[in-house]
Amino acid sequence: MASIHIHRSHKLSLKKARLAAEEVAAQLEAKFGLQSEWEGSHLHFQRPGVQGVMQVGKDELRLEVSLGFLLSALKPTIEAEINRYLDQLFEKA
Repeated sequence: MASIHIHRSHKLSLKKARLAAEEVAAQLEAKFGLQSEWEGSHLHFQRPGVQGVMQVGKDELRLEVSLGFLLSALKPTIEAEINRYLDQLFEKA
């Protein structure tokens, strides 16, 4: 199994950061079929072969993703897409 770990700071309010995380989740759902659900400040997501959690804090976010065997080969593509979405939504503010 492959893992993706992303940690980055942001300068958004907690409310805006949470909205940005929801937008990232929506884009990843459209592209990769991920289903997501909030539990407190944690956005849990999954689909067959993928599971993870994004923790949204007042000045940082942490993302942990586990990829199943078949998706492990796509780790660079998936990680690049996640980073692109995060760049668009968190760094433009």
